[in-house]
Amino acid sequence: MSIFTEPELANLRRTKVVVLWDLVECPIPEGMDVATAAGNIRLALKNAGYQGNTDMSVFGDAMKMRLGQFLNASVDFNDLPKEYEDETRRQMILSHFLCKAIDYRIQVSLMLICGDISGHVQFSNAFDLLQRKRYNIILAQPKEDSPMLKDIYVSTTWLWSTLSVGGQALKTLKFADDDMATDSRVPQSMSTVFGNYDSYWAKTIIFWDISGCKPPHGLEVLDVVALMAEALDDKGCGNLTRNSIRLYCDVFEMAEVLCHTNFGMLHGSNEEDRRKKIFVDFMCMAVRNVDSLNLVLIMEDISGRDEFLHAFSYFQWRKNVKIFVSQPHRGEVSDELLSSVEAVWVWSSLSISGCPIGDEEEEGELSDKKALISGKADVISDTELSFEYSSTDSEYGEQFISREPENSVSVQEKDKRLDHEEKAKSEWKTKTITKPGFKRKTKTADSTKDKIETSNRFSTLEISGD
Repeated sequence: MSIFTEPELANLRRTKVVVLWDLVECPIPEGMDVATAAGNIRLALKNAGYQGNTDMSVFGDAMKMRLGQFLNASVDFNDLPKEYEDETRRQMILSHFLCKAIDYRIQVSLMLICGDISGHVQFSNAFDLLQRKRYNIILAQPKEDSPMLKDIYVSTTWLWSTLSVGGQALKTLKFADDDMATDSRVPQSMSTVFGNYDSYWAKTIIFWDISGCKPPHGLEVLDVVALMAEALDDKGCGNLTRNSIRLYCDVFEMAEVLCHTNFGMLHGSNEEDRRKKIFVDFMCMAVRNVDSLNLVLIMEDISGRDEFLHAFSYFQWRKNVKIFVSQPHRGEVSDELLSSVEAVWVWSSLSISGCPIGDEEEEGELSDKKALISGKADVISDTELSFEYSSTDSEYGEQFISREPENSVSVQEKDKRLDHEEKAKSEWKTKTITKPGFKRKTKTADSTKDKIETSNRFSTLEISGD
């Protein structure tokens, strides 16, 4: 049974089909040229009910191809050198596939012709997310026993050996009559509808591999979120809500650390698994989005991961999206990465509200927060770092999570504070706290009054319990 409505099915019959074709694992059959094979693909689509135009891109090694033949066949060629291993090539094709989805703002069919992707969960995840946004997925595979040919998120399937000769699909949509269509327009490129970036209205989404980039020793997850929010706010990233933060981790390993955070968690047992999930999720966040958007990726080393660099380069000419990245070590940050995104932090800096690479404070100077966390504060006993979660509802009052260096308080005071923190954490599980302001409070030796610096824009974080 189709998930599309009858008006949507009528639209899909006439809208464009965007084809991405891997020539390495689905090569041109012997005795054919590119023009013949491409013509057979278009014929097969027509016979399956897809009457719209096709936008076809192929991927292969330019050193082994006569590039003129692709131009004659009205096919775009993308060079993926032979040095690319199968998995790397698949990830690059997936990056192009998701970029094509972002390119179109109304319903379109996306067709992927590639090697066996069964067992590659990132493709199924991408198909799922795209289908939810009303895109139609078409797939061709070289092997008849590929489970992906029966994937519930794929509406139309072929064997490559059949598709390449214009043959019949294994399954296809049952299209509605044209008079059911609600929109006869040809899908438009997103480049024609993007607005200019507006930091005031831009929504911020954080994709955080917390298994690979753990909170610094002595800080809770909520503390780090508040510190990151201040650093991001300095770069114009406001409008951060509880639903804006997505944690990727081994949930069995991190359960004790995250039990009080109440943020969305996605399980990934290893670095590779988490990286693939973050890639698909952050790309799909931009699909069918025309509003201003900040996407923040906090994850392990992505140097040499060409799918990310390709995606970042793609977003550079999208006026409404800005990308921010955090990496574990400075040595992992290439010049290409620095030039492809808005800002890059070393994780040890972002996690304590530090500056991005290129904006570092002058050597020898430490902010109050950095001095406190690193244990280098001049007057530790007079310095306190607190994050205040204030509520507009007087029933809830104010919630505090405070941190002080151990040598600045007595044992009795420390025990009282631990009891206070445990009480605060338990209340977080049963209450909804809205519109907090994250404040940094500093006491100085020559003043009896507190100096409070408050973020101007970060005022929309919503923390709600189950």
